[in-house]
Amino acid sequence: MSFERNGWREVTIDDICDDIYDGPHATPKKIDHGPVFLSISSLVNGRIVLSESAHLSEKDFAKWTRRITPQPDDLVFSYETRLGEAALIPEGLRCCLGRRMALIRPHSDKLDPKFFLYYFLSPLLQNEIRQYTICGSTVERLALADIRKFRVLLPPMNSFFFTSHSLRDTLLPKLLSGELPVPAALTATEEA
Repeated sequence: MSFERNGWREVTIDDICDDIYDGPHATPKKIDHGPVFLSISSLVNGRIVLSESAHLSEKDFAKWTRRITPQPDDLVFSYETRLGEAALIPEGLRCCLGRRMALIRPHSDKLDPKFFLYYFLSPLLQNEIRQYTICGSTVERLALADIRKFRVLLPPMNSFFFTSHSLRDTLLPKLLSGELPVPAALTATEEA
């Protein structure tokens, strides 16, 4: 599927991110307070739900963030069991990745993080996830190398679509769910 119209273009996740990182393949001792330990159950409908998250000690936090420390607007997602769940790291959240969790750090000059989250949750990217799913004997999973190949349709960054946040936040979910066809979205942004 190659698509270009009014500056929209098809790229891969590898083209628009610094890298894809996964967390340690272990679980630290959980405690009542401290930095947040993100797990698959932390991700619910495109949001991080802290009530579903555990905490870990400062000592374990240093170990769990040796490879990568999540930053605001990083996209975190599950690559095993509950495939397709994702959320953005909010400002001020001190956290680390748990087992079966990964992080994509998008290039902010190439795409808007909210757009990326909406797109990741959209039927378009969820279909890519289904195509690349590896069915194991116990759980379904994705290979991180395959995630780099996932296709993303990008509008131009300087378009009104991105400079008008209210228009973006209104049209984007409808566009990515299929409720609003691309030509209608292009017309709406041209008329705004």
